Amino acid sequence: VATLRHLIIGDLNAPIGKFMNERLVSVGPQDDVEDVADIFKKYKFLAVPVVNEGGMIEGLITLKDIMESQMDE
Repeated sequence: VATLRHLIIGDLNAPIGKFMNERLVSVGPQDDVEDVADIFKKYKFLAVPVVNEGGMIEGLITLKDIMESQMDE
């Protein structure tokens, strides 16, 4: 994972691997919306990948998705 901040302020000639963090934070397809919202708050993410038990990406949850779900409640 590379943050938008690192991509914007980083050295334009540096390889992307210099900015990447190998620790991936993800959620599962069955995770509770409140738990996912807590992840957004904790890490200040704009998006979080949804990963199945096999480690394959099934989708992406955005901050907008979380905000809309919170407003619906």
